[in-house]
Amino acid sequence: MAALPLAQQAIVVTGASSGIGLAIAEQAAAAGARVTIVAREQAALDAIAQRLQETHRTPVMALAADVGVRAEVDAVARAVVERHGSFHTWINNAGVGLVGSVLDAWDEAQARRLMDTNYWGTVHGSLAAVAHLRRQGGTLINVASIAADHAVPLQTAYSASKHAVKGFTDGLRQELLAEGAPVAVVLVKPAAIGSPLIEHVAHPAGRRPRLVSPLYDPRDAARAILRAAVHPQRDLEIGGVAGLNGVASSVSPGLMDLTAPVLAARQWSDEASGGSAGNLFEPSRDSHGRVLGDHPGQRVMPALYNRALAPLQGAGPGMLLGGLAGGVWLLARSLRRAGR
Repeated sequence: MAALPLAQQAIVVTGASSGIGLAIAEQAAAAGARVTIVAREQAALDAIAQRLQETHRTPVMALAADVGVRAEVDAVARAVVERHGSFHTWINNAGVGLVGSVLDAWDEAQARRLMDTNYWGTVHGSLAAVAHLRRQGGTLINVASIAADHAVPLQTAYSASKHAVKGFTDGLRQELLAEGAPVAVVLVKPAAIGSPLIEHVAHPAGRRPRLVSPLYDPRDAARAILRAAVHPQRDLEIGGVAGLNGVASSVSPGLMDLTAPVLAARQWSDEASGGSAGNLFEPSRDSHGRVLGDHPGQRVMPALYNRALAPLQGAGPGMLLGGLAGGVWLLARSLRRAGR
């Protein structure tokens, strides 16, 4: 099912003040879409909206909202409809992180707040979007993680939130199908993305957390997500590792469990930290306006897997095997480079 071209769409994206969300907003505005950007900090959103409007000459609306609060998300939906008459794609991208052992560093308040943003924020955005889209049609895109398929040690709370996002998204999709609603529902599962997110994850005292390489370019993630806004698909993996993770977690989850000691060790940097609540309760203002994060000693690499499969988004299934073969080859190439 193909949707309208981006230039004819009104698009809502949450978590749009940095990282993947900001990259989506920038690329959608460049394509001529009418974009609404949502995050918690109004001043940051206003600055981004002004820059995008001046650069791309397309309307950008900035609306501050905490996605964990249903009333604030509903207000966003009403404001967009009032301004544009409708919206065609709603992207639930807002998310926060928490790294630390649930055995030795459990903080229930932090874990609940993470769930409020990652899970309930997706629920709130989905229900607000679908209330409109089930009447006029369109696309709902929920950004989860490869952790939705297989949990990551030390990111147990985060993984649980993304498992919940997957379960809710899959169930909502089926309910919409059962009633014949003209709504496409896409679940996005990125691997590690080189955005600023890791700079602001909550963590206990000890060392600062880091992502496990390879890190993929948020701009490639944004391109793939916006292609799904025009050519929706059920599941969208970002990065070759995500593609492999989806297969391996289904075929041999026990074997993947054996990587836990390595994954746990590689998630800590050498930099000491007194611990932090990150951006769970307050916005991380120093990352506003940045697509790329600061990742000392690590290289952000292109998502060659998604670049290879890009021509097949929206193509018939007969072309899929050839595209997957090319994607596997590019994945192997990218992983060799990451290991250098």
